[in-house]
Amino acid sequence: MLELSLHWCPMNPAHSKFRTLAIVFCGILFLTGAANVDTPKPVTANVKQSLEAKLLSGMRITTLTLDDKRANINGVSPSNALISQFLRALTYSPNYSKIELVSLEQKNNVMHFYIIADVQCPTTGGNSSGENLCDKSAVKPASVFKCSVGGKTVFQDRPCAKAK
Repeated sequence: MLELSLHWCPMNPAHSKFRTLAIVFCGILFLTGAANVDTPKPVTANVKQSLEAKLLSGMRITTLTLDDKRANINGVSPSNALISQFLRALTYSPNYSKIELVSLEQKNNVMHFYIIADVQCPTTGGNSSGENLCDKSAVKPASVFKCSVGGKTVFQDRPCAKAK
């Protein structure tokens, strides 16, 4: 429970500044929670399935990690040409942006690649065509209630008690 008790005294400027800061702080808490409520996050299994559908014969993804909406893709391919085609497929896909080939190395006649790309999550309420690689976050908006308790102004995380 978040409870902040403020004594209102119009003659004391320190109380006025404190009250203003408390209101701003509570507003920031509320807006931060509200901003994260419907922020979809990529789902690793969905992203991996999407990437594997774009791979060409002989290619495979060895590791895939997600750092928020950034996909880190490590894989192997029999040739540079296939990696170029894979990069083009990612570029033309509406599900990925900021695609970058970070490294390319040949070991034992196999090309090892490392690619990073941002996964595009549809906005809430938006009707996206194609596959959805993302899921809604479980974050719920924060609520702050301004109540009067015993003549004091109180900010709390639950609704105000009803007057009897």
